[in-house]
Formats: sequence, C-alpha cells, structure tokens
Amino acid sequence: MMIASTPTTCTCSKCGITFAAPQYFFDSRHKDHETFYCPNGHNQYFASKTREQRRIEQLEAKLVLQCRWRKEEERSRKCAERKVRKLAKEKERAQVRAAAGACPCCHRNFKRLRAHMLRKHPEFVKEADEKRCPRRKTKRRRQ
Repeated sequence: MMIASTPTTCTCSKCGITFAAPQYFFDSRHKDHETFYCPNGHNQYFASKTREQRRIEQLEAKLVLQCRWRKEEERSRKCAERKVRKLAKEKERAQVRAAAGACPCCHRNFKRLRAHMLRKHPEFVKEADEKRCPRRKTKRRRQ
C-alpha cells in the first residue's frame, strides 16, 4: 500500500540545507510537534500551533468564559429570588401583626390601632398614606 503525496521542501534551521519529505509527514509534524531530523542530523520541530489547534483553544476559552458568566448570572438570580422571598415574608408578617392590632413602630397591641398610629406615630401614618395614595388635585365643580 503506497500513500501518494507530493514532496515538500523544508530548510534546516541550523545548517541551511534544503531537504524534501512527503507533505503528509510535515502535516503530521505540525500537528504533533514531534522532532524530526535534517539529512545532516540536526533536530527540527514545528513549535507553532496549527490554525485548527489555535481555533480549538479559542473556542475552549470562550466556552469557559460563557460557563463562568452563566454561573454568575445563576448566582445573582438565586440571590435576588431569596431577597424577594424574604421581603414577601416580612410583608406578610407585618400585615398579620397589623391585622392583630400590633403597632409596627413600638410593637405594642391595641384594639384601635389606627387611632394609636395617628396619635403616637403621625409621621409613620403620613408617610404610609403618601406611598399608598398620593394626593390628587381635584377640580371644584361649579354650582
């Protein structure tokens, strides 16, 4: 079985002699970076990487970077979800306590919580009312 290949020339980096070998030989030395010898016995090798090897390394680096970004985004998303759940629990707890008559400011219980809040914590009530329903300017009707 013969492998047909065109001869390719190469120049020795030490003695400068030009020698020939089949193209498949140089292709395989480019890929595996193994040592080969010139006719005078000087060792030679191809130190640079092939285009395919450089492309593979670029794609692997890109994949690693994308994996890192995905993991960071996943971490951020989970952290945000935890914060949302925590705030929802706090809101629910405050609503339950307020429904039971517990003051959110001084944590005492009152039968008439609204009256207590207006009397003892008016700034809290004013702030909550502004957030809930901003005052609208109403037009007066002509009579």
